[in-house]
Amino acid sequence: MPDDISDSKLTVNVLKNYMAAYGLRKSGNRGVLIDRLREFSNSGQQGWETQLLQPSHTHERGDISEQAAKSNPTAQRILKLFGPKNESSVFLPKRNGHEVRPISILSEQRKETNDEWAKLVLENNGRQHQCLSKPTSEAPLVQNNYLKGADEDGGSGPKITSMRRMERRIVSCQQEMVNQFEGVHSELSCLHSELAGFAATTKGRPTTPDATGTQRRSVSSLPRKPKSHLYDGPQSVSQRFEIGPTVHTVPTLAAPAAVHVATTSMASSDLSDAVVPRDAIPPANLLTFDFDDSTMLHFDKTYQVSNPPKVTFSDNLSQLFKEWHVSNLLRVNGRGIPVKDWDRFYKKRTGIKQHAWDLLRVQWGTWKFIVEERERFTSEELFWAQYSDKNGNHLNFKTICERLQTSRKESNEKDAAAVCWFFDNDLAQPATHGYFYYKKSGKQHLVTEARTVAAKWRQLLQDKPKVALQWSIRAASFQETTRPSTPIDS
Repeated sequence: MPDDISDSKLTVNVLKNYMAAYGLRKSGNRGVLIDRLREFSNSGQQGWETQLLQPSHTHERGDISEQAAKSNPTAQRILKLFGPKNESSVFLPKRNGHEVRPISILSEQRKETNDEWAKLVLENNGRQHQCLSKPTSEAPLVQNNYLKGADEDGGSGPKITSMRRMERRIVSCQQEMVNQFEGVHSELSCLHSELAGFAATTKGRPTTPDATGTQRRSVSSLPRKPKSHLYDGPQSVSQRFEIGPTVHTVPTLAAPAAVHVATTSMASSDLSDAVVPRDAIPPANLLTFDFDDSTMLHFDKTYQVSNPPKVTFSDNLSQLFKEWHVSNLLRVNGRGIPVKDWDRFYKKRTGIKQHAWDLLRVQWGTWKFIVEERERFTSEELFWAQYSDKNGNHLNFKTICERLQTSRKESNEKDAAAVCWFFDNDLAQPATHGYFYYKKSGKQHLVTEARTVAAKWRQLLQDKPKVALQWSIRAASFQETTRPSTPIDS
């Protein structure tokens, strides 16, 4: 480009496109780019050949594929004159590699060595399928024979790399498989030894409820060998476990008869029926609940509370009415827990089960809803008399729940209207004793929802006898104001 030629249309973006096309650097402002372009134009044929006349990185000049030769007459003519290009005699490097390896032609001796190696590997695998208890010793022989043949053939390291890699994979898979079976065998042996020691230490001891529960708890907490793909030798069977305050050492020899007795006793026992005394429970795991019958239950919260029982009372409400107060569906430390107390064991605040209450909350609340309605009647017959159709058939579970929800909504609306009438629509006055306030973000707020207002009103009548007496005197007046008027016949 001559120095006296200038074009105002050569913006920076346009110049950068030229730079990219010519293989030049694109950094700099407009003046730098123009100077660089002038310098390139003045470099002559030598500079142009260095920058422009370069073959593509993916192929060489003169390369013609068979697919291109089919549709290109020029390519067909070139192939006819010069013949096809010789195939590559080297292994091309990988995407990020630089090593170029020559292709070595296998000699007859190398082929025989490879055939022998493959035959030994197949025979070794066949024997391994028949007996996997001990590792075979053919792998070193395979490696020695193979290396011997390679040395005789004069091969170098790169020539036998792929075969060695395959050999290492087969040997490692074989060893890993053997190690896994050895680990399982060792774990079973250790477990049998521990059970034998447990049976030997408990033989001849008196069987009491407390001792039986403690023994079951100890057996359930026997240590186990963690799973591993690498075998690190036989596990020590001198591990200790506690039975109450006494510490026993498990012997190293297993007696088959003792193992059978201990296994049978474990299979027939049930952890929920085991009774563990309070002194045998670690203080950090001890929880104590008191019940309506003035009894107390001490239990270990880490393992003595099972998951919620999978039970439904939709088709048998009579059973729900019984299980609500006396039940053995859930047993904790040998005691049956009534359904009405299940929430104490499964709510998150107790720290026993983290997510059990999320699954049980709605179902348990529905049961409580129905049982409370049942207890409004003096007998179950009167309850079913209320919740039966005109033919005397009991209503189903869903229909009863829907009717109770409608009835409760009407009752809440009626009680909310009663409290507003009683306090002249002023629930903030001192006569309410602050029952209709709740605290949020450090501030006091009045309740407004009918269901909450009704619940607070019932609690106020229960806690304050004077307010209840005043309401009993004025209740008749409220009934008169809410009674629908009777139309007069014309």
